[in-house]
Amino acid sequence: MFNIYYKNVFESLYIYILFFLLCYNNFITGVTLGAIATSPVLFLVPFYAVLEIYHFIKYRKIEYSKMDIYILSFLIFSVFISVFYIFFFMFYRGTDSFQDVSYFFRFASYLITTSALFITYRHSKYIFTNFKPLNVYYGVFAITITQILILIIELLTMPNAFPFLHFVYPTPYFGIRLLAYEASVSAFIVPVLIAIALYYSNFVKKSKFSFLICILFFLFYSIVTTSKGFLLSNFLTIGLFLFILFFLYKNKTRNIIILFLVFCFIPIFLICFYPIFVEKMTSENQAVTFSTRFLDTISGVFGLTNYPFGHGFGVHQEVLLESYSNNANKLNYILGSNVDMSDLSRFSYDNRGLDNKSLFSFALNIAGIFGLYLIYKILKFFLTQKFVSYIQLYLFIYVILTLSFFISITGNYILAVYIAFLEINIFIPKQNNS
Repeated sequence: MFNIYYKNVFESLYIYILFFLLCYNNFITGVTLGAIATSPVLFLVPFYAVLEIYHFIKYRKIEYSKMDIYILSFLIFSVFISVFYIFFFMFYRGTDSFQDVSYFFRFASYLITTSALFITYRHSKYIFTNFKPLNVYYGVFAITITQILILIIELLTMPNAFPFLHFVYPTPYFGIRLLAYEASVSAFIVPVLIAIALYYSNFVKKSKFSFLICILFFLFYSIVTTSKGFLLSNFLTIGLFLFILFFLYKNKTRNIIILFLVFCFIPIFLICFYPIFVEKMTSENQAVTFSTRFLDTISGVFGLTNYPFGHGFGVHQEVLLESYSNNANKLNYILGSNVDMSDLSRFSYDNRGLDNKSLFSFALNIAGIFGLYLIYKILKFFLTQKFVSYIQLYLFIYVILTLSFFISITGNYILAVYIAFLEINIFIPKQNNS
């Protein structure tokens, strides 16, 4: 009896601590080690690796899925292409470094980052498979309430909210970033957290209360957030969600009713929130924000012409800066605005490093056509499944669009947790066992 009680407490507490660390993306080590260490989860990765080795020794087998194969394939291919281009640049250009940082050091840094994400993904699958759903719910719902409290305090104390927690981008910060280093990162974390909390609320008796809290949190965050990527991704998600709902799902009668209600809601939404949307979109630095995102996407696509199989990790930042410079004129012609290349160049000197602002561009730059093929296989894997609810489908589309245009993969450990959550839970409805 007591052993079961302590086990339940341990699992709930472990989930709470883990998700708090996942949400905290402004840790002091991010200043010295870069984006890979903005979350303290990095320092738990060796522990996760030891657990993987322990389970292999104990059971003499490794359980793996299609997703494991896809991610490992990307890592293995990236290693080979990275080594090839490091030696190619060394002999062709006569240098073994960029901005006084060795190609091999950059290669090791990216390899550690992606490997840490993979190990976190593996550990998350273990948690979602072996922990009681009710214990996962208590931990995730508790961190959701914590985020709500942090949001309220941040609104009351902006721009000097929680100065003792923010190191990578210290205060003052004029925006809603919760425990992340900038608003766009928290705009990715919040929907993922809500998706997991909503799913596990099905395992408690008073699930409607949890559901209401999560939805109100999402709506309130949507109003107060300063992330333009969040707002744009939501508008794009609505359009893509309606398309998928109408053309891919079989229950046409129910879908038509939902479509009708959504179209009726759109005018009300625009009347209430259009002034807020315009204000955020026309705020300071919006031109730089959008132009760099577009430049990143263009560079990823056009990079295939120069590096059809990608260029790997080692020379990534050097090639990326060259690609930005070469494609800036194309973007200026398309948008009719100028991209400040000096601002982009600055990131190649500091510890954060110049990097892609989207997972899509990152995969194209690193692994080229093979990366594009893996993205197709992963999306096909998820989109051919039946989601347990339309809300989960909506949040999934939002996450995919955000990753495609606004969020970097570097140090994004909660992405690994979300992929594991999708694979283990979201397509397999479970019975309420509370």
